[in-house]
Amino acid sequence: MSIINQMLRDLDARHAGANERAGLPANLRSLPPEPAARSKTWLLLGAGLLVGAVLAWLVLGR
Repeated sequence: MSIINQMLRDLDARHAGANERAGLPANLRSLPPEPAARSKTWLLLGAGLLVGAVLAWLVLGR
């Protein structure tokens, strides 16, 4: 996550007033948080590749 996006999320979480947002353009908003499903998908994909590699090594490698 970029530093700017993290700062914008902090301001949104604190419900920052106009004084705190004075230096920012009015239409600048933080991005929505990433869905947790994306990290779970990568974890499952990695685990599947690892299992496939171990099975291939057992069947073909010995």
